[in-house]
Amino acid sequence: MIIKNGDHSVILRLAYWVKNVYGLFDAEFAINRAAYAHGQQQDVTLNTPLTHKVISE
Repeated sequence: MIIKNGDHSVILRLAYWVKNVYGLFDAEFAINRAAYAHGQQQDVTLNTPLTHKVISE
């Protein structure tokens, strides 16, 4: 479920269970990779706008 679509990110909410607490990192990594791959397949881009000014001296 998409919670918030902001200027710099999209916040997703996902519930999942792991059988072993030591598998939590692997589960989070797999979910992140799957979300990224799905976004690429659907041509979803997160363009980061320039929201600051760089002043050079």
